[in-house]
Amino acid sequence: MEQTISNAQIYKLFIIISTATKFLTLPSFYMQAAGRDSWFSVIVNVIMDFFLLLCVLAVLKANGNMTFCKLMEKYFGKIVSRILLLLISAYLIFRSIPFIVENYNILAAVLYEVPNWYALVFPIYIVAGYVAYKGARVMGRVAEIMYFFFLASLVILFLLSLSELTLQEVLPVFEFGVVPPLKAAIKGMTAFGDYGLLLIFMGKTDNLTVKKQISGYGVAAAIVIIFNFLFVMIFGIIGVYQPDAIIRLTQYNTVLTNYGRVDWLIAIIWQISQILYLAVLVYGAAEFVRWVFNIKNRLPVMIGVIAIIEILIRYVFYSVEILNKTYGSTMSYYFLFLQYVLPVILGIISFVKLLKDRRMKKCRIKISGEKQPL
Repeated sequence: MEQTISNAQIYKLFIIISTATKFLTLPSFYMQAAGRDSWFSVIVNVIMDFFLLLCVLAVLKANGNMTFCKLMEKYFGKIVSRILLLLISAYLIFRSIPFIVENYNILAAVLYEVPNWYALVFPIYIVAGYVAYKGARVMGRVAEIMYFFFLASLVILFLLSLSELTLQEVLPVFEFGVVPPLKAAIKGMTAFGDYGLLLIFMGKTDNLTVKKQISGYGVAAAIVIIFNFLFVMIFGIIGVYQPDAIIRLTQYNTVLTNYGRVDWLIAIIWQISQILYLAVLVYGAAEFVRWVFNIKNRLPVMIGVIAIIEILIRYVFYSVEILNKTYGSTMSYYFLFLQYVLPVILGIISFVKLLKDRRMKKCRIKISGEKQPL
C-alpha cells in the first residue's frame, strides 16, 4: 500500500504548486484583458478558488479515508465514474502542456541559440515522471525540501522589486469600470483551481486538517496577489509585452546589474517548482487510468501519460498561439466543468452528508441519554 502524505506536506506542496504556475504568462494575459485593473481580476479568481477549496475540504472531511476513485464510483456508479475519471485524466494531461511549452520558450529566449527540444524537455519528463512514480509521500518530501527555498526566493524577489515600484501605474482604479477585469477573471479561471487537485490525494493523506489547508491557501493567495500588484506597479500598461513575468520583474534592477544576477537563481527555483507541479498532474492522470483499466503496475502507465503529453505538444499544441486559441475557446468549458462544477457538486453532496451524520450523532446521543437509568 502506498505511504500517506502528511498534513504539513500537503500544506507546503499546494502553496508551491498553486503559486508557481501564476508567475509567467498569466500577469501579461490579465494586463492585456483588464489593463491596470488586472490585479482585481486576480483577486476575483482567488475568491472563487476559496469557495472551491471549501467544497474540496467538505469532500475530504465527509468521506474519511476513501480514495477519489472509490468516491466517484459510490456517487456515480461504475460506468459513469469511469468515464468521468478518464475525462479528468485527459484534463490533467491538457493542463500540463502549457507549462512545458512555456518552460521551453523561456529557456529558448535567454539562450544564445534555439536549444534542442529534447535536450531541454526530456530531463523535465524524467525528473517529474520519477517523482510521480514514487508516489504521494515522495512528492510531499520534495515539497518539504523546496518550501524554504521557494518562499525565500519570493521574499528576495519582492524586496528587489521595491525600488522599481510606481504607484501611479495602478491609477486610476477602474478607469473603464469593473466589467473588463471581471471578464478577464472569467477568461483566466482555467489558470486557477489548483486546490481542486487535493482530490487526487484523497485516501492518501494523514490527519488532514481544515484550518491548516485554509491557512496554506491564504499564504498562496497572498503571494499571487502581491506578485500581480508588483507586476502592474513596475510595468504599467506595457506589461502586455512582458510574457515571462518572473524574469522581467527585476530585469532592470541596478543592484543586480552591479552585484550579480541572483534573480536567475530565483527563476531556477521557480522552474523546479514547475516540475513538481507536473509530477502531481502526471501522478493524478496515471492513477485514474490505472483504476479505470485495473492496471497494477504504475510505471508503464506513467510512461504512457508522458508519451501522450509529448505527442500532443509536438503535433497539436506546438506553439503558444495555438495553445491560447484552443484553451481559450470551446475547451475552456470542458476545463471549467471538471475544475469547478464537478468539485462543487461533490462538495454539496458531501456537505449534506456531513449534516446528516451530525444529526444522526445527536439523535444517538439523545436516545442513549434517555435510556440511562435514574
